[in-house]
Amino acid sequence: MQTSLYPKETAAAAKDLAAAAKSDIANAAQSAAQTVRDFTNESCATAAKRFNTTSKWITTTAKENPLRTLGVAVAAGAIVAFLLGRRSS
Repeated sequence: MQTSLYPKETAAAAKDLAAAAKSDIANAAQSAAQTVRDFTNESCATAAKRFNTTSKWITTTAKENPLRTLGVAVAAGAIVAFLLGRRSS
């Protein structure tokens, strides 16, 4: 193993390298966190927009075709009842 002739300078250089690495890691973590925040905000906005569009479509369809809506609800209830009844048997 080779020993340094200048241990104080070597220690100072190592300390500087460690500080630079720590700074780089902190910057990368902040950048990643901001990217995640941006993606989350964009995803929430998209989901809210899709929810509102779907909600309006369902409301309009239910008002225009009340019997059809009732039929779909009854059919869905029958399917759920059948599956739950079959599960408990």
